[in-house]
Amino acid sequence: MKAAQVGLSVGIATLTKSACVMLLPVILFFALLKWRTKLHQLLSYAFIIVFFHISILSLWLIRNYSISGEIVPFTTNSGGVFFIGNRVVEQFDVKTLTAGEPEAEIAAQALYRAVQDGIAARVPHISLRRLEAQTAKQLTAMARQLVFEKPLFAVRKFLSGMCFIWFLSSTTAKSWGWMMFQMPLVALAVIGICRQRQWDLRQGFLLCVVVAYIVPYTLLLALARYGMPITPIIILFSGYGLVSFLKQDTNRADLPVPHPLVA
Repeated sequence: MKAAQVGLSVGIATLTKSACVMLLPVILFFALLKWRTKLHQLLSYAFIIVFFHISILSLWLIRNYSISGEIVPFTTNSGGVFFIGNRVVEQFDVKTLTAGEPEAEIAAQALYRAVQDGIAARVPHISLRRLEAQTAKQLTAMARQLVFEKPLFAVRKFLSGMCFIWFLSSTTAKSWGWMMFQMPLVALAVIGICRQRQWDLRQGFLLCVVVAYIVPYTLLLALARYGMPITPIIILFSGYGLVSFLKQDTNRADLPVPHPLVA
């Protein structure tokens, strides 16, 4: 039942946000770590998880193909997402990367409409659903081509995301306010991760989810900080840093006090 619930949950999450497809290999990897000595149990659980996951996606795949005539695994906006914020990265204009001033989205939407209009001009009688699927495919191909032709831009976008997701905002006051709130938490989280000597299975799973899912999604999507639970996760890991400081003070308090003459 637990394996079935995991498969259904990850399948539904993938339909909701296609980036969640990265959670399936992470779950299977940690299942291997937990039941590596029980191969039969591991294979049965993995089969149940994958079966229910594929069942959910296959129903959606069949539905999309029946109405559009195209194979659409998740959604039809995956290709255009990559272009959100590209102009902001090129200009490094931090004031345009806010929810209140969505220049990043406006530029991406203009590109989406231009690609869609070009397809509609070539195939005048195409249905709207197939038009959306074709647009997503072409934008995905354009994003892939951009990464291969301009790898330095892709690196720049990734590195710029490391700044954009934290505190940069439309005004200096907002930026300083976010920085004063988040940077101490980020520093504590880094200290907590570095000082964590032994990771149990649950902590390792959480860290692996962050590395495999949240970090790439957040850094590649310019507006991801408005749709990802970044602050609660940072608070959680910053707790490790705070606990490490408290343990250090406790260990110092437990040390025997030397005699003054000996000192």
